[in-house]
Amino acid sequence: MAPSAMSRGQDNWISSLSEAQPVPYWLEDPGKPAPEPALTGSETCDLLVVGGGYSGLWTALIAKERDPQRDVVLL
Repeated sequence: MAPSAMSRGQDNWISSLSEAQPVPYWLEDPGKPAPEPALTGSETCDLLVVGGGYSGLWTALIAKERDPQRDVVLL
């Protein structure tokens, strides 16, 4: 019996992913900076934004634009 179109499609995507790595490609960049040391002691700020994705970056940027004197920390 000939393989169905469904099984042929499944074979195609399985073979396409055979060499895939479970690591994001941007983490393999040879020019990436060295990790910074962990924070120690106590720090204070007016606004702490946790997460540097689009929402976190825009939140920190807009907060600083609205009040340049505000102490904004982005983790």
